[in-house]
Amino acid sequence: MPGTASKDTTSEREVNLVCREILNYLARHPFTKFNRMALVGMFKPEDSRRVDQALKKLMSQELVAYQSNGSLYWLTPEEPAHSLLRAQFGGRTQVSSIPGALFSGDLAEATFI
Repeated sequence: MPGTASKDTTSEREVNLVCREILNYLARHPFTKFNRMALVGMFKPEDSRRVDQALKKLMSQELVAYQSNGSLYWLTPEEPAHSLLRAQFGGRTQVSSIPGALFSGDLAEATFI
């Protein structure tokens, strides 16, 4: 089906942007736990599906920790990931300075690995 690959790529790119925003927010508050609604509230209401996809992706990569019932989320406490994420996302670091090890491909179209 024509256009499906482009749509999937766009959707994946949008989820990756939401992942970065969530990591950026959590890294600025590295020891605070947030409920889903607080994280969804950072985005437009129509982005709630992407936020859920991003949280699943970040949890599967163990970059975001969560309460077993899924009601609270926080930056992974595991080192060295915790310190790296705080250093890269917690300050005023630009996305272009994030190490390529966190992504595969071009940083302009970064994909979390």
